[in-house]
Amino acid sequence: MDPEAERPDAARVEASPLELRKSSLPPAPRGDRRAAFARLVSALGPTPIGREIGLARLESFEDMCATLPLHDDASHLQRVETRLGFGDSGDLEGAQAERDLVVERWRKRSHIDAPTRFCMLGRRASPVEARGRHDDARAWSEGKAEWSVLDKAVPELLLEQLGEREPEVLVVSSLHTVAWLERHTRSAIERALPSLRCVLGEYDLSLRLRSRLPVLNAGRWHRGGRLALPADPDRSRADDRHARAELRLAWDSALLELRDAGTAARAVPACVHLDRSVAGARYELVLSGAAGFLRLRTGTYLRLLGYEPVDDAGGLRVTPRVQPIQGPPPDLPLEGVTLRGDWLTAALRQAFEPEDPALVAAVLRGVERSAAESARGQRPDSLFGDTELGTVDSAGHGRARARARAIVARVEVRGSAREGFELRLAERFDARLQRLSPAYAFLRERGELEIARVERNESGADRASMWSRASALQGAVARPLIRVQTQI
Repeated sequence: MDPEAERPDAARVEASPLELRKSSLPPAPRGDRRAAFARLVSALGPTPIGREIGLARLESFEDMCATLPLHDDASHLQRVETRLGFGDSGDLEGAQAERDLVVERWRKRSHIDAPTRFCMLGRRASPVEARGRHDDARAWSEGKAEWSVLDKAVPELLLEQLGEREPEVLVVSSLHTVAWLERHTRSAIERALPSLRCVLGEYDLSLRLRSRLPVLNAGRWHRGGRLALPADPDRSRADDRHARAELRLAWDSALLELRDAGTAARAVPACVHLDRSVAGARYELVLSGAAGFLRLRTGTYLRLLGYEPVDDAGGLRVTPRVQPIQGPPPDLPLEGVTLRGDWLTAALRQAFEPEDPALVAAVLRGVERSAAESARGQRPDSLFGDTELGTVDSAGHGRARARARAIVARVEVRGSAREGFELRLAERFDARLQRLSPAYAFLRERGELEIARVERNESGADRASMWSRASALQGAVARPLIRVQTQI
């Protein structure tokens, strides 16, 4: 067969999402994935868990995915990482393969050839992430990078230390941190730091800043290695602040799967490989790697925008181009029933009437005790319910804490409200939940669950919380309008 016949043409790569759904793209070359899988088998095959699952006998990454279950953070820590005894060394051998492409895209979008002074705000929780960022900076500076790290949360001190270092590139976790500094100086960040030439960020890249400096996408890292790199500037609107958040999934650096995030609640979500993804769908990244990761759900959610061709020595390769998105709200366990997170958030939104004040932010959580029991401070059947003795039964064995018996919504609103607003909102919220969940309605009718309650936060609480997260200098700052907390 003619090898050119298997290469996707440019028209198919640039096709619309509807056309991409109708026709499947040809699979990309798997040579690099075989090399990454070989590194995983070499590192984890001789370990006890590797021998238990017969990792050395598996012929491909697809065989491993068909053999092993998915793990969340808790189950992966218990079943994989604690048994390995390592897992924080990272797979930076694969990350090196895509570093040149990352640097090329930074240079193309910023028009800066080789900056030398880099300053990162906030220390990375994982040494792998910190080392990966530093290696990317060294490659951009052609080995001449002066790298410094500042983690002071006081803006005056932070700006003073930045002024002493005169950075050319400011590396931040979230653009909200730059906005926090601009809020303090009441001007663009380059007015306070004249040496600054661009900002390199990872999260919240669609935020509008006062600064007119180039804002670059730093890509997405994990303690297991690189997950994604910036999308090709030529294939996105470079002047659009939303387009600069686009990513291209790493192919050489990690063994990635895409877990379907749009599956029904009680169905088993399907996982697909990168070359079988569907444009327009929502996915969660699943990571496997030689650093000690076996099908770990990363908590990184994204929407697939299309496909980006990469021409290299192995031929024309098609890799997914994605947009990071907020993860779905978690389900909330109550006594006798578990309510879906999307039901909870939808019910609260629908409970607001046009005459009510506007919703700014809300937090939904469960409470274990009723309002009357909370007023008394103790449960009627136990004098030690709030102590360590309250978690021990008559035989001396530990028992699990009871599930929540009611939902509390702490809301912050903008505008004035009539007297009794919280009570009316709680009644409408509870009525909508009963229509969505017959099990919840049945337990409410029997009195085993109590009516939902609404409490008001003081004005400005959500904004104060946002600036507090920005001053932490690490992680994403933006949050969903309505959040669900599963802890009682």
